[in-house]
Amino acid sequence: MSLTGLPPLPPGRVYELWLIDAAGTATPGAVFAPTPAGTASVGLDRPLDSVRAVAVTQETGPGGARSPTRKPELAGQLGG
Repeated sequence: MSLTGLPPLPPGRVYELWLIDAAGTATPGAVFAPTPAGTASVGLDRPLDSVRAVAVTQETGPGGARSPTRKPELAGQLGG
C-alpha cells in the first residue's frame, strides 16, 4: 500500500495501519513513519481475505498499540 500527503509525526509517535474484519474488529497491520515528503510504502505479510476495511491512526512509537487509541486519520473499505 502506498500513501502520500501524510503530515509529519510529533516526536515519539508513529502511524499504525489497522485491518478491520466484518465484525468491526481491528487487528494491527503495520507500524510506519512517512518520509519527509509525506509518503510511505506499507507492506503486509498476511492474506487480506477477511479484511473488509483499513484505517490509519497515530499511536505511541516505536511499536504502536494493541488496539486503536485514537480516531482514524484515514479509513477505507476494501472490495465491493
